[in-house]
Amino acid sequence: MKVMQRFFFLLAESSSEFIGMCDLGMQPFYVNPAGMRMVGLPDMAAACRVKVMDYFFPEDQAFIEETFFPRVLSEGGGDVEIRLRHFKTGEPIWMFYYLFSLCDDSGEAVGWATVSRDITERKLTEEALRESEYKFSTHIQNTPIGALSWDLDFKAIEWNPAAETIFGYSKAEAMGKHVTELILSEELKEMVDGVYRDLISGKGGTRSTNENITKDGRKIICDWYNTILKDANGKVVGAASLVNDITERINSEINLERIKLAIDQSFDAIGMSTAEGQHFYQNATFTQMFGYDLSEVVVMHPKKLYQDQDIADEVFETISKGDNWTGQIKMVSKNGRQIPIELRANAIKDEHGRVVGFVGIHLDITDRLKLEAKLQQAQKMESIGTLAGGIAHDFNNIMAIIVGNIELALDDVPKWNSAYSSLEEIKKASLRAKNIVKQLLSFSRKTDQEMQPIQIVSVIKDALKFLRSTIPTTIDIVPDICVTDETILADPTQINQIIMNLCINASQAMEQTGGDINVTVAKVILENNSAKEYPDLKSGDHVKIIVSDTGPGIDPEIIDQIFDPYFTTKDVGKGSGMGLAVVHGIVKNHNGAISVNSRLGKGTKFIIFFPITTEKSMVERKTTKDIPGGNETILFVDDEISIVKMVKRMFERFGYKIETATTPEEALGKFSLNPDHFDLVITDMTMPQMTGVKLSEKLMDIRKDIPIIVCTGHSTLVDEEKAKELGLAAYVMKPINMQETAQTIRKILDKK
Repeated sequence: MKVMQRFFFLLAESSSEFIGMCDLGMQPFYVNPAGMRMVGLPDMAAACRVKVMDYFFPEDQAFIEETFFPRVLSEGGGDVEIRLRHFKTGEPIWMFYYLFSLCDDSGEAVGWATVSRDITERKLTEEALRESEYKFSTHIQNTPIGALSWDLDFKAIEWNPAAETIFGYSKAEAMGKHVTELILSEELKEMVDGVYRDLISGKGGTRSTNENITKDGRKIICDWYNTILKDANGKVVGAASLVNDITERINSEINLERIKLAIDQSFDAIGMSTAEGQHFYQNATFTQMFGYDLSEVVVMHPKKLYQDQDIADEVFETISKGDNWTGQIKMVSKNGRQIPIELRANAIKDEHGRVVGFVGIHLDITDRLKLEAKLQQAQKMESIGTLAGGIAHDFNNIMAIIVGNIELALDDVPKWNSAYSSLEEIKKASLRAKNIVKQLLSFSRKTDQEMQPIQIVSVIKDALKFLRSTIPTTIDIVPDICVTDETILADPTQINQIIMNLCINASQAMEQTGGDINVTVAKVILENNSAKEYPDLKSGDHVKIIVSDTGPGIDPEIIDQIFDPYFTTKDVGKGSGMGLAVVHGIVKNHNGAISVNSRLGKGTKFIIFFPITTEKSMVERKTTKDIPGGNETILFVDDEISIVKMVKRMFERFGYKIETATTPEEALGKFSLNPDHFDLVITDMTMPQMTGVKLSEKLMDIRKDIPIIVCTGHSTLVDEEKAKELGLAAYVMKPINMQETAQTIRKILDKK
C-alpha cells in the first residue's frame, strides 16, 4: 500500500494537470506543483491557506456555490468548464474542472479531489473564431459588393443586402432557387452551368463578366469573382461569389481618344493584336521598352519578342481559348537585351463572347528583381549572422575548456620540459581561435568594436600568416613592411578582417592565372594639401597600407559601385557583395580613408590610411603580474561539466574554496541553504531552463549584496553595459583567461 501511495504521490507531483484535495469543509490540504504554477501560488502552505471557493474567478463563484457544488454533492462527482483565478495577476484561467469525492475504506466521503486541465488556449481560440465569424458576417452584410453562395446544384444559400440591391430579390425570395430562376436568361444557362462545373472541378471559372437579369427584367452587366467552398474535410460543398454591377460603367460614353491616351501614357508596355496574331497597337512605353516602331512590329508575330518560344506558344494557346495568362517571362528587345517581364495576357472578346484579339500588358521587373535579390541576400546575411552567433557560443565553451586546462597544465609542467613549449603553442593557437570567434561575432554584428591602441604590424603579419595557408600556391603574398611599432587606435579583429577581405578578393581575381598580392605598410605624414584627395583625414602621422594585385583589374564602369552593399560581380554562391562594403565601413569607423586604383589588365590597388596614436599599445603596456588569490568561498555555476571541473581546479590553486553547480536549480538550492556562506557567485549565461541573468536576479532576491559575475561565450541578452544596469559585479567573455579573471575576482572581493 505504501508503494502504491508513493506511486500516486509521484504521479500527482509530476503531472501537468491541476491536482488538488480538500476536506469536507472545502479546506485544501494538497495542491500539486503544476496546480500551484497555474494559479500563481508560491508553495503548498500558501495553497492550503486558500479556501476552495476562492480559487474560482469571482464572477464564477456564485455558479459554483449555487449550482455546481450541489450537483456534485448529490451525484458524487461532476465536471464543468469554469474559470480559476491567477493569484498574482488576477487573470482568469479557463479549466476543465473535474471534482469527485474521496472515500475511506468504508465508503464514507472524507473529502474532495479535483483533476483539472488548463483549456485557456482553446477558449481563447474559440472566442477568436467567434469574433472572426462575427466580423466576417458583419463585413458581408455591410459590403457594397454582392456576396452570394451556392450549393452544388447552383441554388442560392446566401444572399447579402448588396445582392438584394443589385438584383431586386430579397434574401427570402432568393434562398433555395436556382441561378436561372433568379438572374440568368435561358440562353446563358448552358454557358454559366459550364463555368460553374469548371469552378467546382477546379478547372477555372474564378472570374467572369456576365449579363444578368434583375427581378424587374432589366439586363445588367456584372463582374463575378468566384471561389469554391469546402467543408472541414476538404470536400467541395458549393461556391461563393462576389458580384459587382458594372452596367453604368460599361454603358457610359467614354471618349475613345481619352482611353487611347490613358493607355499610351501607362508605365506598363501595352500591345494589342488581332485574333490572327497581327500586331495593331502599342503604347509609347511598349515602343521605348522593346525598341520597335509599330510599323516594324506589324509585319512580325508578337511571339518573336519572346526569348522562349515554348512559353510563347503556351501564352497564345491559353488566350486563344479565351482564358487569361499571367506570369514572368523573358522578352528580347530590338538591340538584343533580355528583359524580365511580368506579363498579363488575355483575349479580347466581342459582345457574343467571341475572341477577336489579344492584349498583353508588359511590366519591366528588372528593378524589382534586383530589389528582391537584395532582400533575399539581406535575409541570408541575417541567417548567417544568427548561425555565427550560435557557433560562437558553442565554440567559446569548447575553447574555455581547452584554454583553461592548458593554463593549468602550464602551471604543472616545468619550463625546461619539452612539453611546456608545446603547451604554449597550443595556447597561442587557442587564442587565435578565440579571435576567429570574435570575427564571427563581428561579422554577425553581435559584438561592439573594441577600440584599443594596437601595433598594426603584428596584426597584419598574423593575418598574412593565416592567409598563406588558405590561398592557392599559384599566388604569392609579397609583404613590404617598412614600419615596426607604429600604434593606431583600432579593433584588432576588424583590422584583421580588412586584410583578409582584400587579399581573398585579390586571390579570387587571380585564381585562374596566378599572380602576386603585394602588401605594403609604411608611415606617412599627411599635409593639408592631402585634404582634396582624402577630405576625411586630418593632417599628421598616418599608417599607409597598400594591398595590390596583378589580376585582371576592375571595369571602369563599375568601379564606383564596388563599395556598395550587395554589389558583386561573382557568380551566385561565390560572393555576398558585402566584403568591400564591410571593409569600407570598418575604415570609416576607424577615422581612416580608403581609395582604389585599377586598370583593366593591370591589376587593382587599394590604399588605406589610419591615423597614428601616441597611446601605448596593449603589448607595450602588458607587464607580468602575479596571479592574485584568496581564501573566500565562491559558487561556480555552468551546465558544462568539463568547464566546472576545470574552473574548480584553477581557482582552488589560488586558495579559493570553490563550490559548484551544473544547473541553476542546484545553485539556488545550495545558495538558499546558507546565503552568507558565499562571498561571490560566478555563473554561465546560457543554461537550460534558466539564463544566468534570471539566476542572478533570483540570487539577489535572496541576498541583495551578493556579487555576481556572468560568463558567456555569446549572448544577445546581456553585454557589459546591460550587466551594470542589472547590478552584476562583472561580465566576462569565454574562454576564461585565468590571470584576467583572477584579477577581476580579487578586485570585486576587495571592494567588499
